[in-house]
Amino acid sequence: MKRLLLFSISLILLYGCASAPKLPETQAWLALDPVQVKADVELYGLRVDIYRVTPEINNDVSKALGGPSNPATDPSKYSWVGIDLGNGLFEDSHDNISVNIAKLYGIQEPFHIEEVVEGLIPVKVDFRQEGGIFQRKGGGDNLPDVTIEFGDDSSELTFSRPYSKASIFRDGDDITFDGHGLLGSNKYTLHQSGPRHVSNQGFIGSVTYIAKNDNAASLSSKFLMKRKDKVITIQELSMLSNSTRPIQYVRTDSGCIFSDRGGNVFEIKRDGDTITVSRNSKLNRTYKILPPASDS
Repeated sequence: MKRLLLFSISLILLYGCASAPKLPETQAWLALDPVQVKADVELYGLRVDIYRVTPEINNDVSKALGGPSNPATDPSKYSWVGIDLGNGLFEDSHDNISVNIAKLYGIQEPFHIEEVVEGLIPVKVDFRQEGGIFQRKGGGDNLPDVTIEFGDDSSELTFSRPYSKASIFRDGDDITFDGHGLLGSNKYTLHQSGPRHVSNQGFIGSVTYIAKNDNAASLSSKFLMKRKDKVITIQELSMLSNSTRPIQYVRTDSGCIFSDRGGNVFEIKRDGDTITVSRNSKLNRTYKILPPASDS
């Protein structure tokens, strides 16, 4: 018992003092909207990762829940439902936190966006939304090809590789995801029980998201989010995580700046129809907003 206590104290001393890098003030920081927790969807995949569940965690969990090939049971893959945290931030039901590009810039249909991810072989992803149909192509396993048909209170998702289908339903402020798994294993509901409270009621239990006030929120017992002055801080609560370095996030005139738990600094900027994402001052990806087919 004594050794366990000393080990725990050592972890706190080792990781608890990790500090986030100073965010650059290359642009003026804007006042932030209040912290919020609101059940929402992000179906497009127009996200820039702030916190991504690691494959190491994914291995055991996905095998226990049905295998890594199913995005609905793979925490390192995106979930398409989650929590709108305000200020362009989104936490999906797998605990991946990202900047929601469409929400950040108010992008609405119809739209046609091409994403180019830098690398030895650049990756191009095509996003098209028009006439109640959305299509995404080119993202590979990390961002699977999908066709989405939108109804009044529902969305039908068809993934091509591997082939699978999913449905999302809205009932007032509540959102239900149904991955059509065996005995409802891939079905859960985000229940908005009040303006500051959401519960995720799934096959293996329930987690909650609570905005304590305009400046603080507890997110699935895994993160604590705080707003102070013009900075949002997100702290991972697990003592055994790889790092407890806090995430920082600020809004700017042309987008946002944030640091991740690894201490990397990202800047997202929009100039006309081009959105750029830099990582540690080096170009990471580009989104080009193109004319939709109806305007061609």
